[in-house]
Amino acid sequence: MAAQMGLTACLEVHVLPVPAAQMAARLMDESADHLLAALRASGAVPAEAGLDFAREPSGAAVIRLPETRRQFDRIDRGTLRGLRMAPSGQFSLWYTLPTGRMPLAVIDPDDLAGRIAEALRLAGRLQVINASQVAVAVGIDPASLITVGSVSELATRTSATYAGGGRLEHVYVEPDEAATIAALDNGAAEIARSVARRLISTANSAR
Repeated sequence: MAAQMGLTACLEVHVLPVPAAQMAARLMDESADHLLAALRASGAVPAEAGLDFAREPSGAAVIRLPETRRQFDRIDRGTLRGLRMAPSGQFSLWYTLPTGRMPLAVIDPDDLAGRIAEALRLAGRLQVINASQVAVAVGIDPASLITVGSVSELATRTSATYAGGGRLEHVYVEPDEAATIAALDNGAAEIARSVARRLISTANSAR
């Protein structure tokens, strides 16, 4: 996903129905139409935002949000950049991460957990998961463009250490358990804290 956006570190959140259930082409078409309308209605994107909607050869529906121009002297808090719904039922969201004057994005434990929880709740509001249980995977790509730190330090940060050791690898954390559909609502914060800790640990070990 991030590779399609150039050299911008992105957080990926993947929600998988348990068990997986392949959607028929007709149902996939209906779900794709619903997703576009539901995203507009959710308030997650500005009403005036131009949405780039496409279907992949695999049948997956992808919505990309327009990229905003980064200003060198301002902190970019990171935003939702796209969504993808696959015929397998997997639903994915990706976000840019906070950046300041340095080109590296910061993964802050609290900010990361909050962003993952936001993604899970949005997936719940969009009503795209047709299952009683889900599994959650997260990733960052490319990991060479991140550093572990604090968002509060972005305004004064003048140096940083690459968490990914300078390689453009994809740091990814597989699901380790299934959770009830409440993970996309009341249980989002708890699930998000757990997977955020695992993701930061994986990123640190890649140094």
